[in-house]
Amino acid sequence: MMKEFDFTLVLRVPELSEEQVDALFRAGCDDALVGAVDEIPYLDFTREAGCFAEALSTAMKQVEQVLGAGCVAHIEPDELVTLADISRRTGRTRESIRLLAAGKRGAGRFPLPMRGMTSRPRLWRWSEVIPWLADHGVQVQHGVQEQAKTIAMVNAALQLQCYQLHHGAKLVRELLGEYGADDIGTK
Repeated sequence: MMKEFDFTLVLRVPELSEEQVDALFRAGCDDALVGAVDEIPYLDFTREAGCFAEALSTAMKQVEQVLGAGCVAHIEPDELVTLADISRRTGRTRESIRLLAAGKRGAGRFPLPMRGMTSRPRLWRWSEVIPWLADHGVQVQHGVQEQAKTIAMVNAALQLQCYQLHHGAKLVRELLGEYGADDIGTK
């Protein structure tokens, strides 16, 4: 059964020419709106597929076929979220989410923020927050956890790809090796 999935591919290209936009359309990206914010182009997709991973994968392949490998910078909705983002994504009030994060409501042990203990805003990983919320009685839409995990993994891979392009694969392998991550596929 086909379902619709919404996501955005943020592009690592200076701008999209009319010819590139036409080529993207011909390659199968006729389900994307082209936009730019501060001269950063993006493609906003509503794609039908059997699952989110399939929708994302086919879109990325079509875009890279036209614009080249490494043209996708990251996928949104972003993995990193504030309390306000969590509130919007869950339909709960910001105060309700703040109380959960502070351990003043619910079972406690909210996921640790990945940034913001000494600065603001605090940021959490959506892929860690959403399963915690689901495990603690907060209603989440079907498929949201899988989508969050997929976006987190693909964005991590894209980030690693960017480091490899700018700093060299050898340096990335050396750094990862220092932390016991030799076998994660950074050849």
